[in-house]
Amino acid sequence: NLCSRKISAAGAAGEEGDNMAANGNGAASPLPFGVRLIEDSSLSPAERAKLYLRPQLDLGLAKSRVEPIIAEVRKDGDAALAKFAKQFDGASISPDDLIIDVA
Repeated sequence: NLCSRKISAAGAAGEEGDNMAANGNGAASPLPFGVRLIEDSSLSPAERAKLYLRPQLDLGLAKSRVEPIIAEVRKDGDAALAKFAKQFDGASISPDDLIIDVA
């Protein structure tokens, strides 16, 4: 590889490490992967090939947490979006503030 570039890897297959990923507010997340920077020019071809494999993840935990949110948004629409903006982002918005740009 003639160029040196930094890539982020979300838990390459078969690797062990810190199992707590940071979420948007800096707190630990229970997701089964973390993000780290790796300079791929420093890797051997075998290490690079292993790094580029997709990790095998059980998304059951994420799915079980997201499905009720999606169901509530489908049921309550913008009111639910405003509620979750407050809950997850700390944003106080009114459902009337939500605008869809169809550009």
